[in-house]
Amino acid sequence: MKRQEFIKSVKLARDFSIPVPAYLSEDMAVFHGCALDKIRRIATIAQFAGLIRGECATFSGTWLDSELHQLEVLSKRIDLI
Repeated sequence: MKRQEFIKSVKLARDFSIPVPAYLSEDMAVFHGCALDKIRRIATIAQFAGLIRGECATFSGTWLDSELHQLEVLSKRIDLI
């Protein structure tokens, strides 16, 4: 994933009026184990936005920027379709 694609997925994740796959749904199975291995994954931008929303959004409406940085590093191994 390129930097512009990552930024687009963050904007998509922050807009709660746009539906993205739920964090623990079956659609997100593509990301299982992605922090532990170096395998390239194929996903949609909506799936990655769901991952960002699930990892970074808090119940108080804030965002965990440290997690966002980790996902940016992970995004280098994601190929978008």
